[in-house]
Amino acid sequence: MLEGPISCDVAARATPYGHTFALLVPRAVIPEHEREDVIEVKFRRKSQPTREYVLYTTHKPGYKRAYLDLFQVAPTQGEEFVIGEVGKYQEKRFAAEYNAAKPKGLENTELLYDGKFRMKVDEKDVELSAVRLRTHQGQMILDAEMGGAGPVKIAKSLDGFAVRLRDHSPVTAIRMKSGGIVLTYARTNHDPYPHRRQVNHADYAERNQAPSGQAPLRFAVRQRWHDNPKVYEIDADAPTRALVTARLDSARDTDEFRKIKGDIGEELVRQALPHLGMTFVADHPVSSHSWLTGSERPGPDQLHRINDTRELCYIEAKWWGKADNAYLKAKRQALRDLQAYPTFRGERVTASCVAIVNWRVEEELILLELTRITPEA
Repeated sequence: MLEGPISCDVAARATPYGHTFALLVPRAVIPEHEREDVIEVKFRRKSQPTREYVLYTTHKPGYKRAYLDLFQVAPTQGEEFVIGEVGKYQEKRFAAEYNAAKPKGLENTELLYDGKFRMKVDEKDVELSAVRLRTHQGQMILDAEMGGAGPVKIAKSLDGFAVRLRDHSPVTAIRMKSGGIVLTYARTNHDPYPHRRQVNHADYAERNQAPSGQAPLRFAVRQRWHDNPKVYEIDADAPTRALVTARLDSARDTDEFRKIKGDIGEELVRQALPHLGMTFVADHPVSSHSWLTGSERPGPDQLHRINDTRELCYIEAKWWGKADNAYLKAKRQALRDLQAYPTFRGERVTASCVAIVNWRVEEELILLELTRITPEA
């Protein structure tokens, strides 16, 4: 076999191959290579001679042919193609091609190759280990371990580049935050929470401890928002905002992110309600799950006393990405709690309120909507 790309113009037909079809690439047109090398094949449909496709495969030296998976071009059985050029793919090209066509949202990343791969994120190097190139359904895929975030794969297909986790979840952002790298990724189009995975999180506990003798977060009510009787602007000082950002950025996965966000939302509500005519009575007043902490605990989030009427009032607090969804969920929970737990230490609980935090941490505005929920007839 020869070295370097081989121009051949070999006619081939789509042949059944598993659940799809493949082109059979003759050994004679495949350059000299090793078993693990990726083979690049350029070809055209006979019915569309001006459009060139580029897909990837592997070949075991000594075998009469390589199978080029055609899944991405959706061929019909027996469809005619022309193989134009076959070559061994050079690893350094993968980095250059990625940088020329970065996935949306990952423009702040750069793939580097100097005999081994590494990634630059916000101008800082991130270690990639256990790196290998392989193919799947005609795609070329770079598998790698990215620090504590675990395995990721960078795939090059006919549609361009994509970065995914091992379970195929698309990575939508990679950012340098709080001394580590945070991956943001999607599971479904309907989950209101972003999913995050921390790459360097060894100092997670240390970064989330408040200085001894100091309140970790400080919130206060500023004023009604546009004279709305239910919505209030909340003040948070600069240290509080920085600590909130650091805590959220430190989340290693979705569950931890939700827990941290829930704890912060409940703390904001706890500090705000005394400014709105309520007195704090108890935190998670009916929870018996001693192994759970903070917002993980079931039942009402808080119990307050309304100063004017002296009523006991359950509070259901939520800080979600979508405030409308949070309100509907909180309302259902508030009504259930009032029915399930009608008394506290022998005194009847007659009121229930929903407290919805609406806050994008990268923005200044923090809103709190407080609504009393009336049981439906």
